[in-house]
Amino acid sequence: SSCFRTPPCPGRGLSRWWVFQMAPERRRDPSDGAMYTYDEAFTYYRSLRYKPEVINAYWDHEMLPAKTAKRVPAAKAPRAAKAAPEAKSKAKPKEKPKAKAKATPEPKAKGKAKAKAKAKTKVAGPANPKRFINDEGSIVQDSVDGLIWSTENLARLDGYPDIKVVYRTDWSKDKVALISGGGAGHEPMHGGFVGQGLLTAAISGETFASPSIDAVLAAIVQVTGPKGCLLVIKNYTGDRLNFTLAAQKARSIYGLLVETVIVKDDVATSAERGICGTLFVHKVAGAMSEEGKSLADIKTQVEQVIRDSVSLGVSMSVVRRLKAESIGLKKMEVGLGIHGEPGARTEAMASAKAIVEMLMEGLAQGRSSKGLPEPTDGLICMINNLGGVPPQEMCILVAELMRSKWGSSVKLLIGPAFLCTSLDMNGISLSLLPYSSQLAPWIQ
Repeated sequence: SSCFRTPPCPGRGLSRWWVFQMAPERRRDPSDGAMYTYDEAFTYYRSLRYKPEVINAYWDHEMLPAKTAKRVPAAKAPRAAKAAPEAKSKAKPKEKPKAKAKATPEPKAKGKAKAKAKAKTKVAGPANPKRFINDEGSIVQDSVDGLIWSTENLARLDGYPDIKVVYRTDWSKDKVALISGGGAGHEPMHGGFVGQGLLTAAISGETFASPSIDAVLAAIVQVTGPKGCLLVIKNYTGDRLNFTLAAQKARSIYGLLVETVIVKDDVATSAERGICGTLFVHKVAGAMSEEGKSLADIKTQVEQVIRDSVSLGVSMSVVRRLKAESIGLKKMEVGLGIHGEPGARTEAMASAKAIVEMLMEGLAQGRSSKGLPEPTDGLICMINNLGGVPPQEMCILVAELMRSKWGSSVKLLIGPAFLCTSLDMNGISLSLLPYSSQLAPWIQ
């Protein structure tokens, strides 16, 4: 039930004279900080399989207008601008009136235009196209099938494959249910963490795309009993919209007790994305539910965990199964997002020791910028493989961490392991949480 609306035009509803006096409205996309027209943003996010209503809400509520919107003087008004991927530049100076510049995307739209509009120029394919799959369209469904066949006490809803929800078959609805989810491609998150003391159900979208409102609602209705449920949401636009709207429907239509929390542990950029630190929330909430704690108590505790959690990653490649490589041969990107979103900066490739020091210092700065005090009783540290780092190199990174000046403060170590991946990204992330005698048993 998708609703498709006509892209907004700055002059719609006015005379044709005004249509040609105003440049197309551009708004800032918080995912990369660049300015885009509605057409550009819509085409790009549709290529990622977001529904039109989600894109429209993102444009209306998340993408901010430019600080000043300049009108073009009537005497110099150009023709109405097209979407950037098809836009042609102006003619060269008058001395060569017939010579025209090549058609190119507008500078700020260049990055997204390549991926979203299929312009005339040929775009390079994935850096690593060799994959163990049957068909591009059935990757997520086949993966969920394999997870169910290989995991005890796990089942899926009848709405599969359109509604991809896995849930515990040994669940009796006598405790607080814990639900999370998001786009596929981050395995074992989220379906791999459904089980006793962890998630009660998990919802999967397509690769790197949020699950639908209907899928989230189906999961809530399936596992929620009189004690209620807690939705753990990562801080991405699609997830926030779809999970929050599903929670509202569960309350209003079914009368269910539903609460939500939003995880934003990534300190690389101001976007405050939800990444591997989400697992701290899953583990604490799941353990508290097993102990019979109330929904209010669980939410209060995990909100403190969310405030105290910090994560930072570094990668030496993009998601090579989906994209052409864009990180230089001797470069690495600090803070590259788990969907390939821009990171904080690109640096020269460094040794394992230097990378650990850089990440730990960055995490300390992140704690400071969030106004968090220095941990006094030590740290809980989670070391995550983003998908493509060999176990040998992960062990080297652990050794460097424990040899460093921070090693003595690590009281509980989780990993190294595949926890929140980005398909085959050649990168790692570290997540920290202050150690306490109260949290440790729940996380262990």
